[in-house]
Amino acid sequence: MKRVNQVFVLGMIFSLISCVSINQSVLSRQREAFPVPMEKVMVYFEGNEKIPKDGQHIAIFHASSAEGVSEAKMIDVARKKAGALGANFIVIDSMRDPTTGSKVANAMFGTSSNRKGRIQAFYSPSLDAPSQPMPRPAPSTEEHAH
Repeated sequence: MKRVNQVFVLGMIFSLISCVSINQSVLSRQREAFPVPMEKVMVYFEGNEKIPKDGQHIAIFHASSAEGVSEAKMIDVARKKAGALGANFIVIDSMRDPTTGSKVANAMFGTSSNRKGRIQAFYSPSLDAPSQPMPRPAPSTEEHAH
């Protein structure tokens, strides 16, 4: 029984991982020795004014996911891949859901009906800058009467 559970868990892990496919074009491997945890990879959308201007281009990802996989899952997989390359932020250029026509073709002919996205990975030294500590309040000179 324990063996069946292990096989089931491995199958579930494989199915979750295989739900998102990313083709990557690595533009720079200079940061690979300095991986960034997924949680620290910032996410920006194209056109956001807050995108760091000092970003060094690391990679371009073309992502696709099976129907039913959330956009958040796609973004998390891209963040993980970007972090492994040493990138500390990604810019989502586009994210498209399958059209109604592709869904119908998928149902009738078994063709692809995936969400697709184009994501760029960057490294910005300014995002690595340590945050400034909050100044401590000055001690109060008032004495409290008891």
